[in-house]
Amino acid sequence: MSRSGTRWRARIKIGDKHVALGTYPTEEDAAHAYDRARAEHLGLGPVNFPGPDQKA
Repeated sequence: MSRSGTRWRARIKIGDKHVALGTYPTEEDAAHAYDRARAEHLGLGPVNFPGPDQKA
């Protein structure tokens, strides 16, 4: 994630390509977008907001 003006930009690397996930009003929203993309495209659990039985 990185800041773009007053918004936060989320992106993820899939294979050897960077995929833009969009810009979000808060850092937390961008982190949630990254976690969703990580699960959908890579089949991996969240890293920013793990569940109670997962470690960050």
